Amino acid sequence: MTCPTRVLQFLIVAALLAALYSCAPTPVTPADTPEQSEAQADDARAAGDAARAAELYDAAAEGYEEAADRNRVSIAAARSWLEAEERDAATTALARVDPEHLGESDRDRFTLARAQLALQRERPDLAASLLDNLAEPPAGEEADYHRLRAAAAAVMDDHLKVAEQRVALEQHLETPSQREENRNLIWQALGRTPAPQLQEIDPDDDTYGGWVRLAQIARSHRLDPERLEEAVSDWEAAFPDHPARDHQATELITRFHERIRRPERVALLLPLSGDFREAGRAVRDGILSAYFSDNNQRPEITVHDTGGDPERALEALAEAREADSDAVIGPLTRGAVRAIADADESPPTLALNTLDDNGTAEHLYQFALTPETDARQAALHAQRRGWSSVVILAPRTDWGERVQRAFQEAFEETDGTVLQSEAYDAGDADFSGPIREVLNLRVSSLRHQELTRTLGQSLEYQPRRRQDVDAIFLAASPEAGRLLRPQLEYHHAQDVPVLSTAHIYGGAPRPEEDRDLDGLHFVDGPWLVGRSLGIPEALERERLAELLGDVLRREARLVALGIDAYRIFPYLEVLSEHPEERLDGLTGKLHLNSERVVERELVAARFVRGRPVFEQPATEGGDDGPTDDAE
Repeated sequence: MTCPTRVLQFLIVAALLAALYSCAPTPVTPADTPEQSEAQADDARAAGDAARAAELYDAAAEGYEEAADRNRVSIAAARSWLEAEERDAATTALARVDPEHLGESDRDRFTLARAQLALQRERPDLAASLLDNLAEPPAGEEADYHRLRAAAAAVMDDHLKVAEQRVALEQHLETPSQREENRNLIWQALGRTPAPQLQEIDPDDDTYGGWVRLAQIARSHRLDPERLEEAVSDWEAAFPDHPARDHQATELITRFHERIRRPERVALLLPLSGDFREAGRAVRDGILSAYFSDNNQRPEITVHDTGGDPERALEALAEAREADSDAVIGPLTRGAVRAIADADESPPTLALNTLDDNGTAEHLYQFALTPETDARQAALHAQRRGWSSVVILAPRTDWGERVQRAFQEAFEETDGTVLQSEAYDAGDADFSGPIREVLNLRVSSLRHQELTRTLGQSLEYQPRRRQDVDAIFLAASPEAGRLLRPQLEYHHAQDVPVLSTAHIYGGAPRPEEDRDLDGLHFVDGPWLVGRSLGIPEALERERLAELLGDVLRREARLVALGIDAYRIFPYLEVLSEHPEERLDGLTGKLHLNSERVVERELVAARFVRGRPVFEQPATEGGDDGPTDDAE
């Protein structure tokens, strides 16, 4: 081989090596001293390179000899790893910390880092507990402290705590954009606070109290534009320098005064004859109750009987168009909704059922009381309670399968575990078979029989249920529930919480019949459990009971659906544009999703002496009781 050839080969290899080296990531080269590594780490963190900062802090920790120095940079390394979302590396860094050699300042920063790690590991309860141990935020760490407290509260749905912590955070934010974002999050948290919880606060005259008072005004008067504007004006006089004055207060009026669309002619498409006549009449009575309680200029209402027939629904829609109706509420049955969904030149329509595929009909909104919604809300309540492992009992019906599937999917999405699910025959009176299966009592009995045969003698035997269950989800009607609840207790599950959907409650108090349901938790609309605030006096349950009598006792939820349908209609457009906004309804806290479907956030209740009693929202692992005693 000639010399020029060898030279050429050498140059090619050298060029390839240079190229490979230039593509490789730049390794972290520790400085000569740990002090220099720490200084470089500080610079990297200030530049926003959390991962490089963490590596340099780790290098400094290896070089320092004094425990106090190692502690300081190890804590800094852990927090930088957490900023880079490297939880395992953060855990390793925190493990190097020697608590015996922590000064007060580093001890507080150590607590902050542990709380941040707990939050990233989805343990908001532990994060909140750690932060409770701090008498006050460490100097220079106030912003991180309040952000962590707000984040932990948000995961646990403690929205008032979120708002409180973000109000405290405001003074530690540096830029106008940070402050604007923080104020939006304060307003969002207050908007998600249950109305009863919010309205019971007597706010102080400080900044936080100003936020709460404005939120109370929004809840109480957003359906009454004139009173809303007057109340906001009074609030501005009481809080002239409040940070919400220039944006949230002004936008509140803009959204819920200037943007509402009150129809002039409303057509109701409801089945007033045929198989669904009782349901249709209950919804009609609810709509008319809301109509007569409306203090604003009321629309002209025409009622069309669809008979539950899709063809008659189309005919009624055509009649509504000919009459220049600018709003339609209904139909009620799914077949009728499907028939009118793609009709041409239809006015804005609030259908009272839902379709699996909304398609592209921009005029169509949907609002229904679906069992899937109830089941998903029950799963959310279980998660808030800290019940991470459940068993399910559901009837062997199409409805039971829908509820069981919806609950299980929602519960597992929040990392819950469904240990076992059993179906029962709703027509039975003895449910011992499925109960024994779901509680593993049959396994306990078989084990006893095997031991008896093996030892050849009779043994004293006490059945033992499974011990890995936090709660039982029970899908049942009131009639089945009154039988199932005592039988669960008989089969050694008396200390296991039982959770159900609104279907377990008939909608009207029956204390003598429902005493067997005492202690059972369920989710429902606030009006159904006596906790709907801010509604006109004419719509209070006691007043409507005088007017509607048996209709309200039999079909309370459908009456409430009609009331909410009438009251929400003017706000559909603004809710569509602002999905973060909520309206307090009788059937739940209402908002629109991206498919223009009204979604409901329910409240929790528990049977006490046979009556449903509202429960304050629970934090994870809590066991908040009813807000008042039931007689």
